[in-house]
Amino acid sequence: MKFLMKKAKGFMGRSHVTISLVLLLVLILLPFETTQIIFGQLKTNYLLFIVSMTVLAGGALLPDLDNDSSTAGHTLGPLGSMMTVFMKSTSSVVWNIYHFKKDSKPNTQHRYLWHAPLLWLGLLLLFYLRLPTGNVTIFTNLSNAIKLGQFGYFVQTNALLILFIILAFMAVLVGSNMIVFRISQFFDIPYAIKYIFPGLILIYIFTTTYTNLRIVAVCLATGCVLHCIEDGFCDTGLPSLIFPIPQFWRGKVWGRMKLLPWTVTTGGMINKVIDVVASVLFVILLIVVFKH
Repeated sequence: MKFLMKKAKGFMGRSHVTISLVLLLVLILLPFETTQIIFGQLKTNYLLFIVSMTVLAGGALLPDLDNDSSTAGHTLGPLGSMMTVFMKSTSSVVWNIYHFKKDSKPNTQHRYLWHAPLLWLGLLLLFYLRLPTGNVTIFTNLSNAIKLGQFGYFVQTNALLILFIILAFMAVLVGSNMIVFRISQFFDIPYAIKYIFPGLILIYIFTTTYTNLRIVAVCLATGCVLHCIEDGFCDTGLPSLIFPIPQFWRGKVWGRMKLLPWTVTTGGMINKVIDVVASVLFVILLIVVFKH
């Protein structure tokens, strides 16, 4: 009985990944011009599809780096710890600057600033609208910059691209680790794949065209957005669900909100049911995408 009643405050990492991958497949299938422009190429470019799915899986776990114990933090090691310190401190600063009298000071910054869907949606739009496109690669541009002694200039003029590279590096490590772990539960795979897979994806990111890179970047940010929205269905709600828009009717900025009157309690049997349903949907939608 305790096993059945076991609770967690939010979706488990594997659930976030599986649900987010399912939602990406839904976006690929939606017959709208906007979604087809952004995600349509994933139906025909298999290598881009694999990379984008992996990066989205990692992106679906990155917001939880604002927590001391997270799947992403465990996978990234010291880098994850540094990101956790950064996210917790910046979230604390923003809370202290921007809150109303009725806001109670949180014991932890988990699910505050870095769980704001609008924040990651802004990054998604920034990636889509401002990242360069064309047939040039990062490797080519970076090599030319180094040869000409203009590496510093390259960094200064490509700040958004550098931000994407940093986030992509983390997302690749986290996403590939989660995907390999999930596959290993059903099939025996060589242990070396755990290291070869992320390495190959990083090589792809540096050698693919800027046009493809923009799609990967959008998928990364989409994973972050979906993570935050998914947490809006959990029992504890999300204090930053509409941040930075204040909740004037409650006299708060950070009041916990839920997307539905009924919510999901994960952990134990419930968590396994969610995983099984999402996994089945993933397989079905994957077949539909490539058959279509």
